[in-house]
Amino acid sequence: MTSVFVAWGVLTLIGLAIWPFLFALKSGWLDRGWARARLFALTLVWAVIWLGAHTQILALSATTTLAVGGIVIAAGTLAWIRHHAALSAFARTHWKTFVMSEAVFALTLLLFGWARGMHPDISGTEKPMEYMLLQSIALDRSLPPHDAWFAGGQMAYYYGGYVWVVALGHLSQIGLGTLFVITPAIIAALGAQLAYATVLSIVKNPVAPLVAPLLVFSGNLAGIKNALLSAPPIDWWAPSRVFEGAITEFPSFSVLLGDVHPHLIAMPFVIALLYLALSPVNTGVSIVWGLLVGALTVINPWSSIVAGLLLIVWLIAKRPITKVMLHRLAAGTGVALTLVLVWFLRAPHTPQRFALSTDHTPLLAYPTMFGLFFLIAATSLLYLRLTRQRNRAHTVLFLLAAVIVIVLPELVHVDDFFSGQSERMNTIFKFWFDGWTVAAVQAAILAALVLDVIAQAPRGKVIAGLILVILVVATLAYPVQTARTFAFRNPQNGFQGEAWLARQDGGDLTRALQWVRGNLAPSATIIEPVARLYTLDNLFSTYTGRSTVIGWGQHEALWRGDWHVVQARANEVEAAYRDPTPERWRALIAQYDIAAIVVYTERQRNLPREEAGVAATRETLHSSLAPLGSPAFESATVTIFTLKER
Repeated sequence: MTSVFVAWGVLTLIGLAIWPFLFALKSGWLDRGWARARLFALTLVWAVIWLGAHTQILALSATTTLAVGGIVIAAGTLAWIRHHAALSAFARTHWKTFVMSEAVFALTLLLFGWARGMHPDISGTEKPMEYMLLQSIALDRSLPPHDAWFAGGQMAYYYGGYVWVVALGHLSQIGLGTLFVITPAIIAALGAQLAYATVLSIVKNPVAPLVAPLLVFSGNLAGIKNALLSAPPIDWWAPSRVFEGAITEFPSFSVLLGDVHPHLIAMPFVIALLYLALSPVNTGVSIVWGLLVGALTVINPWSSIVAGLLLIVWLIAKRPITKVMLHRLAAGTGVALTLVLVWFLRAPHTPQRFALSTDHTPLLAYPTMFGLFFLIAATSLLYLRLTRQRNRAHTVLFLLAAVIVIVLPELVHVDDFFSGQSERMNTIFKFWFDGWTVAAVQAAILAALVLDVIAQAPRGKVIAGLILVILVVATLAYPVQTARTFAFRNPQNGFQGEAWLARQDGGDLTRALQWVRGNLAPSATIIEPVARLYTLDNLFSTYTGRSTVIGWGQHEALWRGDWHVVQARANEVEAAYRDPTPERWRALIAQYDIAAIVVYTERQRNLPREEAGVAATRETLHSSLAPLGSPAFESATVTIFTLKER
């Protein structure tokens, strides 16, 4: 857990440095911006690196990131000295607010961190893809980064979130293998604290807002049912696929799964926009908004839809909309556009087309996925009306924004390579995740208002406490039982994402990776087997960031919009492993400037894809490579040939 505490300490340090500036804003935040401080500080450091590395003014390196972080801390120190009296007085007056807020952050970080330590392996699902993106970025000194799965090409996937994670790694000096494992827990803690603070700023009761992180990280009704009716190990995967042809992930599932995916990295940014909407539209708040929206857009472009809807509701809430307000908002818009354009104008992109949806969601899927939130919201609104409490019209509008995001795939979807029942798979995945996040926080606001009203009645605190206990049991059932399931299935605990590999093949592959990292230049290109989807058949590019000719074909085709180029590369590599000749290898070496070639002892591992046929024997492959180079690393499992001077 040392790495978790180190990351926590670094985020707290830069958060403390930036808090005086957030404190100075005229805002509606009860904690004067503290819940946003860690996220904003890291994002500010990221933004400087992001702009500098894209324009070649700054290097993308640990030294640069630490220097920027140092400047933030120095500026914060001066601000603390100047405003020490006001900051200290506020902290003394609102110490309960800070204690509860920090307790939410700490418990979320430690509990999800503990769970991630039970399931740390960087293998399966899309973890190899995400790890490859991080490794590629960490090796480069400028942006856009190279794509280790497409030799000679730049990264065509949206990589803003991965630069953000690498920046955290540079600041904390935590290795990527460990950082990958703990990042979902860090993201969860940032989101939980922001959700709590958002509700607290409205309800102003330190206990009732605990509903917010509970709802955000609850399971859906399918997950809650599995968790309450079954003993571990439970079927924790099924709730993420509530109907065929769709991915229906939700925050606790994504955090526990451990995929460091853009939709998860974006989650605290979406909640931060809800938190920000409590403030008036002044210049300072507008700049904060611009930084968050710009970052959110390049982290997960899908979330730009929900960001736009939240902006509309924010402006409606601040009516009348004046020219002064729009002029102030223009400052933030400029910040956001700057962050987006340096990426959009420099990195390769595949134009995304929208198409009308022909497949539709089974009606039962909606209550299975979102029923808990809308049941709580409807019940709370009814109770507040019956007790003649002030109507939360703005909360209803934010809920409406969530509904729009959720039902939008019924009308249109991104037209990618998927068809039939799966045509809306990615669109539902991304939009429903954002819709969940917004709906959870808004339902929590209504529930917290009800708890606050109940608590003021005679014996009301007992009743409110019982309701809160019921919510705790229901909402935490899925994440707790899932963590227990991991504990049952994986006795090897820890935070080293690559450690599992040392237990495979007698540790040969771990030693081979160490050789590659120590002997091949970061810019080197290798030939290794063409991988099956969601596997580590292309281990060396994935775990070291050295480029290979082609990685996961489907993903590269989706990113680049060209199946023919991807398939041609796969055919060339597989032909070399199937029918190896010096001439065939020479053609690949010349075309892609190859520095090393990987040959496994087991024939099937050289041609893992079933459609590729049968690989040549180890002896035949070695013989074909002998005129071109020699084994530089050799073990019972794998041989790595380095080539003669080219």
